[in-house]
Amino acid sequence: MTNYNVIYIIIGIVQPAIGFPQVVWSANRNHPVKLGAKLNLNEAGDLILRDADGSQVWSINTAGKRVVGMQITDTGNLVLVDAHNVIVWQSFDHQTDSLVPGQKLLEGQKLIASVSSTNWRKGLYAAEVTNKGLFGYLQTNPRRVYYKYLVNGSDGSKERSYVRFLNGSLALFIHSAEPSRPDGVIPVPLASSAQYMKLMPDGHLRVLEWQSGWRVVADLFGVRRRSM
Repeated sequence: MTNYNVIYIIIGIVQPAIGFPQVVWSANRNHPVKLGAKLNLNEAGDLILRDADGSQVWSINTAGKRVVGMQITDTGNLVLVDAHNVIVWQSFDHQTDSLVPGQKLLEGQKLIASVSSTNWRKGLYAAEVTNKGLFGYLQTNPRRVYYKYLVNGSDGSKERSYVRFLNGSLALFIHSAEPSRPDGVIPVPLASSAQYMKLMPDGHLRVLEWQSGWRVVADLFGVRRRSM
C-alpha cells in the first residue's frame, strides 16, 4: 500500500471487496519505506524488509529457527512455519492498534493508537491488560489512565491475563483462562458481517462492522467501568 510515496507492510480486511480495505496490522509503522523497497524471506528463515537504498528497516529475527514458509490464515494472522507446520512467529503476537475476531491481547502486550487516520506512526494512547484488568491510558510520564475495567479476585490460572475478541463480546480472562468462563465481559453487537476492533487516534476502542460501508457499532471505552 502506498501513501504519499511511502510503503508499509500491512494486513487488511479486503472483503467485502467493494469496501475500502481496513488495515488491522502493520510491521513498520514507525519506519515507512520508499518505492522499490523489498521484503525477503531468506534461506536462513528470517523475514527482512529493506528500504529502496538497501538499508534494513524491519526483521522478525527468526534466522536459524528452521522456517520453511510464510502464510496468512483465514483469521488474518501472518505466520511463519517450520517443516512440521508449527508456528515459529505470528503477527497476532505483535499487535499494532487493532484486534480481529478470535485474537487475544495478553498481559505484557498492548495496543498503541496511530497519531492520526493518515499518520500511522505510534501515538500517545495505549490499551493493555494486567492482572488487575483492562486499562486505557496516555503514555505520559507518569501515565494517565482514562479507562479501567478492574476485576477483583486472586489468580487461579498459570496463564498470563488476557482479553479475547469474541463474537458478541470482549472477554476478560484476568484470574482464569479458557475454557473457564471469563472474569468479565464487555458486550459487543453480534457480527452480521466482517468486524474488527481498533484503538482510535482519539483513544476510543471502537468496533467496526461492514454495513454497506464501515460503521462503528460499539465504543468500548465510551463508558467508565466499575470494579467487578
